[in-house]
Amino acid sequence: MIALLAPKNGVTDVTQLRGKTVAALQSTGTYRMVRALIKEANGIDIEKDATIQNVDNPAASVTLVMADRADAALSWEPNITTGLVKKPDLRVIFKASDAYHKIGSGDLPYFGVGIRQELIDKNPGIVAKVSKIFEECLSGINADTAKAVDLFGEKTGVPNDILKEAMGSKRLAFRFRPMTDEASRMSVIKASEFLARNGLLNKPVDDKFFAV
Repeated sequence: MIALLAPKNGVTDVTQLRGKTVAALQSTGTYRMVRALIKEANGIDIEKDATIQNVDNPAASVTLVMADRADAALSWEPNITTGLVKKPDLRVIFKASDAYHKIGSGDLPYFGVGIRQELIDKNPGIVAKVSKIFEECLSGINADTAKAVDLFGEKTGVPNDILKEAMGSKRLAFRFRPMTDEASRMSVIKASEFLARNGLLNKPVDDKFFAV
């Protein structure tokens, strides 16, 4: 769901961003993560090799590139789809997931659910119940995304047609990954190793991190 947008007559690859202007919300962990991804996958440090135009929110970066005030915009869904719909001459030149697959194994997790140890201690079985809630929620969304958007889309503040396009294109997708699954836990561990070696975590997590 994280991507870089650029005009179709502009840069076509992140390696061409040297000397260019990239609009991005620098205060976010997403920005720092993407900077590390591009550095490892493409050998370019966008903060040193390009000019970063800081913005106040993730939608503003897309607005700047739509107005030809930046060469590329870093944002995430549904802002990416909003830009593509409003200005069809934009294109995606970078996807965070593609970059991560280039340098590592497994997927790069984006959303997680945490639970306090004292709650686990006081309520045996609570972990499985909370996990089941999220599994059923995502299963319902994925089973009929159009219906889910019609029911709840307006509460997001994003037009329903934008949400449907974002999810229909698979740029915005939800996949349930329970931490009872060894491969799912390993994807989190591998992601934490990537973050740690780029200074975004003090150290990687281990099996003690998971409530299973």
